[in-house]
Amino acid sequence: MYIGICDDNNKDLSRLRNIISNTLFDVEDISIVSYTNGKDIIWDIEKGTFKCELLYLDIFMDPVDGMKVAEYIRGNDVDVDIIFVTNSVEHVYEGYLYKAFAYILKDSMDSKLPDITLRYMKEISTAEEYLNITSEGAVKRIPISRILYIESDARKLLLHLKNDVVSFYGKLSEMEEMLDNKGFMRIHQSYMVKENAVTKYTKTSVYIGDLVLPVSRKYASKL
Repeated sequence: MYIGICDDNNKDLSRLRNIISNTLFDVEDISIVSYTNGKDIIWDIEKGTFKCELLYLDIFMDPVDGMKVAEYIRGNDVDVDIIFVTNSVEHVYEGYLYKAFAYILKDSMDSKLPDITLRYMKEISTAEEYLNITSEGAVKRIPISRILYIESDARKLLLHLKNDVVSFYGKLSEMEEMLDNKGFMRIHQSYMVKENAVTKYTKTSVYIGDLVLPVSRKYASKL
């Protein structure tokens, strides 16, 4: 899981990183990505390199403040949860307009942030369904909701997630059984897609945004 932290004050950024790291020390596959301004977050989103699933976001920053970043994120349907961490209650109601999970004041960060972080992790773990796979010698729990499509490549399967690609050994037929009634459909010998990720169908292709995947004759009638 990629967690983003954004603050233009290096001292607060370091403090935020330490609290999160200490709170989630026993959680596997956590990577913390630091940003010192909101502009870089928007730039990563535009480049397609933004991987964060949770973002701790300061509000009072230059040249792009946290509210502008949140507005951009929600306006472009970027799938990331937001926790505001800031110095003032001035924007608390506006923050929740952008579907913030929480709004924390910096002067209570040491006491409040660990509890809110653990509550967030608990909520996503109970709400999510996971796929447990072995990749690169480690067992990984992949949220099913984040899978866009699955590709078969020789003896390996590639899980194409919203922000990442995970490879492991397996067969697409086995994955088809595991994800039965989970909102996925087979479109080709080499591809399965999540139905609600598809933006356009034709007789020979399926579109996920700008990505085009082939549809074979065998599966075309099922679309």
